Amino acid sequence: MESASAKTAEILIDGAWVRAGTALQRAVINPATLVPICSVPECSAEEVAAAAGAARRSLSGWASRSAVDRAALLEQAGREILRETAQLADLHARETGQVCCESLDAVRAAAAYFRKAAQSLAAGNASLSGSKALCGGCVAAVVISPEYPLLDWAHAASRLLALGSTLVCMPPLGSPLTILAAAACLDALPAGVINVLTVSEDVTHILNQIPGIDHVAAGRGAAHSTDAVFISETADLDLAVAGAASLRLFHSGQRRGQSTCIHVAQAIADPFTDRLHEFIAFLEAGDPCKRGTDLGPLTSLATLTRVEDAVGRALRQGARLKLGGRRYQPWGLPGYFFQPTILIDRSEHGSAGDDCIAGPVVILSPVRDIAVAISHGHRRGVRSVLALFARDPAVQLRAVEAAAPGVRTREPLRAVERICERIEQRVSGMDHLVVELIASRQPDWFPYHRRPPQPAGDT
Repeated sequence: MESASAKTAEILIDGAWVRAGTALQRAVINPATLVPICSVPECSAEEVAAAAGAARRSLSGWASRSAVDRAALLEQAGREILRETAQLADLHARETGQVCCESLDAVRAAAAYFRKAAQSLAAGNASLSGSKALCGGCVAAVVISPEYPLLDWAHAASRLLALGSTLVCMPPLGSPLTILAAAACLDALPAGVINVLTVSEDVTHILNQIPGIDHVAAGRGAAHSTDAVFISETADLDLAVAGAASLRLFHSGQRRGQSTCIHVAQAIADPFTDRLHEFIAFLEAGDPCKRGTDLGPLTSLATLTRVEDAVGRALRQGARLKLGGRRYQPWGLPGYFFQPTILIDRSEHGSAGDDCIAGPVVILSPVRDIAVAISHGHRRGVRSVLALFARDPAVQLRAVEAAAPGVRTREPLRAVERICERIEQRVSGMDHLVVELIASRQPDWFPYHRRPPQPAGDT
């Protein structure tokens, strides 16, 4: 059995780590090995009410603190999370299957949320960007999405704490360990300000009926925007292959709401496909805790089954299989692995790509021009961040302006900034098209073993 800190198997109520009174325990499984990491309790509604009582007792003292005091404590929390980056990232990789370097970025992004909230508070920005749906000065129950649990928790908790609320946080039973460990980094906060419990969905459905809870902040679910990728006929193919694969296969492609399609100009579709095939076929899949691993497992058996079904559906709709398409066991690991997969959809209608496949699947769609790629996103009712690969983007940008007025352009984001943006977009949505002009290789692209190390304090 894999080792885990005893503290991560407990719950935090009123500033103390305690065992839950319920006898029912749920195992947390490493999705790569299927070996239990440890078990966590399924807390009852009565235990949630006890945590809400602790939050209520600390509410007046926390809400009455000055903004400067709260900002200082949130800044300290962010720095403590950064100090534990290596340990938290290892735990994150083991419970989520997200590879080592991506888990490191996730922890840095979580720390960045606390520090950003502190900076906004210290600057007198009482509204705090992205927090309009959050309730300040109350006892809030925070239900964490299973998609990006650590980041959902950090995003919601940092803003609610900055606004003077006290919290009862409920991470998903399948992946609560990193949140429980990260909560230990908030020891400087007064007792009862933040409480963390693991509960079943049955309890989360009745939170509005539990005494002491004023507001329920639910998980954000799917992102409101999607990534689109367009490879123009003038693109540097080596650059485009590495960039498109890395953008699409981040976290093994499991970001819900993300476009599965990579749109490529018809004139270069065949050579691009051949190079992408060779590139993806040699990515390293396996243990997500090893530095050289590019692709880890999917998060659960249910996710693996959904990806398998979605690929089969795409093939029935006319897509052609170029690579992968099956479950497999890299290095003999028995976990939830799906082969990196390439599908070709030559319909020009994007029918096979309309269904976003939350797994390591790329659908290549040869199109006449960039306007067709944009129309696919409009038909799906989403706004996009369009990654554009072109040696001379001026022509493509004029076509984009014609198809989507009000377009904005920007340089590629750093890994941590990109991760934070995913969560931010869930809150605010996007009312315009952003074109990311990619002209050089980025340090967070595949293969990860070539990625330059980042300092622990870099957020």
